[in-house]
Amino acid sequence: MGRPISRIWLGALILLTCLAAAVPPVRCQPYAASQVQLLLGLQKAWGRTFAGWVAGGDCSTAEHVNCDEHGMVTSMDLAFQDLTGPIPSTIGSMVSLSYLDLYGNNLKGSVPSGIANLHKLCHLNMGLNSLTGSIPSTISSMSRLTLLSLSSNFISQTIPGSLANLNNLKALYLYNNSLSGSIPESISKLVMVSVLSLFKNHLSGNIPESLSKLVNLTFLDVSQNNLTGHLPPTMGSLTRLSYLYVNPLSPLVHMWHTSPIRHARIVVP
Repeated sequence: MGRPISRIWLGALILLTCLAAAVPPVRCQPYAASQVQLLLGLQKAWGRTFAGWVAGGDCSTAEHVNCDEHGMVTSMDLAFQDLTGPIPSTIGSMVSLSYLDLYGNNLKGSVPSGIANLHKLCHLNMGLNSLTGSIPSTISSMSRLTLLSLSSNFISQTIPGSLANLNNLKALYLYNNSLSGSIPESISKLVMVSVLSLFKNHLSGNIPESLSKLVNLTFLDVSQNNLTGHLPPTMGSLTRLSYLYVNPLSPLVHMWHTSPIRHARIVVP
């Protein structure tokens, strides 16, 4: 009986050896030389260290980043990582980034204008931090952006009309800041936008009639501002609009029942 059992084990061993030879080894993915110093600088600026963010590190196993086949960092997901300090201007040198999420940290200072050098960026989330200053007009050159969030910071001044150049943008979150002035007419050029959230700022004036050009809009929140006037009749053409948030005592509410946007749900916070 011993020989058959031995043959079975021998056959299994040969099979396992063949399978092991057929499985490609896990390859180390080293960083491109330019990326190492940038990652080291970010760690120093933010008072954090992350596994794999070192010279000779392996990007394939590093925390919170992904790289392309050339070792260039393409994504950084750093939401809720207890980051402190400013956003260094050197982040604008990570030119292969397509995804950058810094949501829910304690980042301070202004948004560096050099961030606009990230021309491949599609997702930029800097919400829920302590950022100050204004929205850099240079962001308007980031034409691949589909999501831009600066929500829940201390951003002030006006909404740059140049944001209208972000013609691939689908979601714009600027709520819970200190933005003032009017909603720029040019925002109507963001024809791909489906979510526009501007609540809890100091915006004034009327809702621009040109917003009726945002034909893909499904969610609009302009509540907790200082807006006046009535809903533009032309907004009746926004057939995809499902939710509209407005101030509780605004004339916008009183005009609701005679508004052409009866298909959307009005929400009064």
